[in-house]
Amino acid sequence: MPESVLVLGSGPIQIGQAGEFDYAGAQALKALKEKGFRTLLLNSNLASAQTLGVFADRVFALPLSPASVETILASETPIGVLAGFGGQSALNLALELDQAGLLKRLPLLGTALETLMICEDRLKFFRFCQNLGLPVPKTYVLSDLSAFNTELNATDVFPLLQRKSFALGGQGAVFYPNLAALWADPGLKDRLNPAALLNAPLLLEEDLRGWQEIEFEVLADAAGNQLVVCATENIDPMGIHTGDSYVVTPPMTLSDTSYFELRAAALKLVSALKLVGECNVQFAYHPKCGDYRLIELNPRLSRSSALASKATGYPIAYVATQLALGALLPDIAHPLTGGTSCFFEPALDYVVVKAPRWQFDKFPGADRHLGPEMKSIGENMGIGEDFASAFAKAWAMTQTLPLPHWSNSALRQELACPTDLRMSALFSAFEQGLDLAEIEALTGFSGWFLQAFKDLAPSLKTGRLGFWGFRQIDTLAGEFQAQTAYLYGGQALEYTFGPGPWVLILGSGPYGIGSSVEFDFCCVSAIYALQAAGYKVALLNSNPETLSTDCDVADALIFEPLLPESLNAVVAALRPVGILASLGGQTPQNLLQVLPRHWPFWGPPLDQILKAENRLAFALALDQLQIPQAPWAKVTSLADALAFGQKVGYPLIYRPAFVLGGGGMQVIKNAQALEKWGDLLQLQGPLPRTEGALLNRFLAEAQEFELDGIARLGHLEYYLFSENIEPSGIHSGDSHHVFPAQSLSPEVRAQALTYAITLAQSFELHGLFNLQFFYHQGAVLLVEANLRASRNLPFLSHVSGQNLVSLAIERLLSDAPLAEAPVEISADQVGIRVPTFSWERMCGAKRELGVEMKATGEFCLLADSFENVLQLCYTLPDFCAFTPSWRLSKGE
Repeated sequence: MPESVLVLGSGPIQIGQAGEFDYAGAQALKALKEKGFRTLLLNSNLASAQTLGVFADRVFALPLSPASVETILASETPIGVLAGFGGQSALNLALELDQAGLLKRLPLLGTALETLMICEDRLKFFRFCQNLGLPVPKTYVLSDLSAFNTELNATDVFPLLQRKSFALGGQGAVFYPNLAALWADPGLKDRLNPAALLNAPLLLEEDLRGWQEIEFEVLADAAGNQLVVCATENIDPMGIHTGDSYVVTPPMTLSDTSYFELRAAALKLVSALKLVGECNVQFAYHPKCGDYRLIELNPRLSRSSALASKATGYPIAYVATQLALGALLPDIAHPLTGGTSCFFEPALDYVVVKAPRWQFDKFPGADRHLGPEMKSIGENMGIGEDFASAFAKAWAMTQTLPLPHWSNSALRQELACPTDLRMSALFSAFEQGLDLAEIEALTGFSGWFLQAFKDLAPSLKTGRLGFWGFRQIDTLAGEFQAQTAYLYGGQALEYTFGPGPWVLILGSGPYGIGSSVEFDFCCVSAIYALQAAGYKVALLNSNPETLSTDCDVADALIFEPLLPESLNAVVAALRPVGILASLGGQTPQNLLQVLPRHWPFWGPPLDQILKAENRLAFALALDQLQIPQAPWAKVTSLADALAFGQKVGYPLIYRPAFVLGGGGMQVIKNAQALEKWGDLLQLQGPLPRTEGALLNRFLAEAQEFELDGIARLGHLEYYLFSENIEPSGIHSGDSHHVFPAQSLSPEVRAQALTYAITLAQSFELHGLFNLQFFYHQGAVLLVEANLRASRNLPFLSHVSGQNLVSLAIERLLSDAPLAEAPVEISADQVGIRVPTFSWERMCGAKRELGVEMKATGEFCLLADSFENVLQLCYTLPDFCAFTPSWRLSKGE
């Protein structure tokens, strides 16, 4: 048997640690397999595409803990462990493994443990840099209360920033404008406890807000060879976490002299640390005086590394894995060019911009202000021939036009004290005629960017991207011919697609709550299934965090936003025989409203999809099919709504059309709440006013279960039953979900199956779909139908042992006779999907669960019985840490 290597995954998705580590880990597993190793993966997040069988030979769905590693070592003998591809969670686990003595049995591959400790401990890192003569922020080290009084009583040292060591996404970072603000911090007492200070001194750093933030992605091998893969510039100044910043590469405002000064400092630091693999070096740079500070070095793949890989086409994680195994940069072949080694620094003849995506609307009451602690949920990347086109593409998938109206005072406040709306405010400032010098003083944006935004503002209103051809990314600005079709839209035709037959898959767009790595799992599974069937596959997506946007997964990667203009250009050039819009979640599904009906979509007829998405049309269809649902009414006025509430009783629920994760849903508890709510026609959502709104009686204590199915030509062929442990009233994405379903009686199953068969025939279902049911007071009620892949599919696939997406592709392509009866897919084991949350990032939001999804991730537990898997839930420490059991009170 070949030697094996253990790769540490990142665990559940959370703010600051998302799909980018699914991508990084998958590249690491791919590199290991190519070198002949048997691959082991520790990751409890079974929604991630890296858990597909094509990457890891064995996946351990266990928490990231030393106990889990001991469990693995009881049956496996890996020669080493890779801890640099699972974000901060994996890196922290490596340090825990050392404390538990496990690294003596399981050597750490790549960067040495001593280097990790220096980089992660901010005090050690600063002292290491100072010994090298590299400037770092002025830092006050408070190791006891006397130091606190003597060091900080001089008020001229403020403002100051506190940052934690071993932290993810700036977690725990706080600005203190003055001594009073420091004393007012409710957590200060605990941090100044003598025992706490003895273990971890309190560090307060000089305030660098307003400086520029520059980052370098660096690779280094054991022989001392080094290269800078990518340099990025934050458009937002220091003071806002890089994950919440707009980012551009190549840097736009950095002079050559300053660039090479910072580059030399980064390489000097990496060399001194004897780092092997990949790292991210962050600088604060003062554009007027040229001064700089070293902020931190992440001795692992970071969020920025995924962005750098997708921006340049350079496979950073793939190369870093080989470096950790002892390979040297000059000896590694570059997979994109096919004719060069990896020992070169990419050159870009295009511009890349990253835009963050926030979802504060999911967390009423949360503080929307941006600062050193990351709050964004996802990101979108734009590639263009210049800065303007790249920014327009990045902006297109993260913002909603038209821009909000700002009063003069609110506008200046937003520019000075930014929230997620600052970029919108910036464009409003141009419209209102604010002077560029004043805007620069308020925002800290450089004059170059402000002038570029001012020039761009009129074209942003049109929402048009303005391209008609495709250009190819080759990492060396045309010097070598690329062997892969990594494309972006431009105003010149430089690439033509080869012969097919081509199938086009629409990805998920930027990640958000309710639309995350589970849909990337679906896209990657479909790509491999279609390729195995002899098709060439093109993927359209603009999310740099996904594995599917790795340039060697699909036969052609078209990195463009999921917008009608992009789709029209792609379809015209590609001429696909099939288009799959059912695998990327709600984003591509919503596009179907405006796309041509004659396109070759593989799935149900578009009219049937739109009927299922439109709540009113769907309610009418269910009545015609005699499929029971909760009492409902179409209302066009408040009087209609009050009459309906008096007739059926409260609470009521409003469900918008074409939404994901319960977005915009409203539960109305009584008539008084309904009156306060006002005219229902003012609700958010795409329903036209003349059509009215749909209200349902809200059944808060029903049993909720789901049927995921595969249909062909209107006939149900395969189906699975799963159920929520919590009752209705909590969104299914926030509930503990179990498969196979445990408590459904044969009568309930039979009734739900009958409705599914009826619906499949009536809606002409073809492909994957998902039905959500309530069992309430002896009746089976259908809640909604998603005529696409659901969030459940990775979980169901792992527990059942059968990739349901691959099966669905097989059935779509089949011309075999239709089966006489549908087949139920079950499992020999039981799995529970456990939601995880990022409440600590949403300061001020109420920690309550309801009809709108708030979980940012999930992990899965597997056992041979429901009793045993449930017991696992209550014995794992992670269960208490990740899954607070909030629920609605009865009757609410």
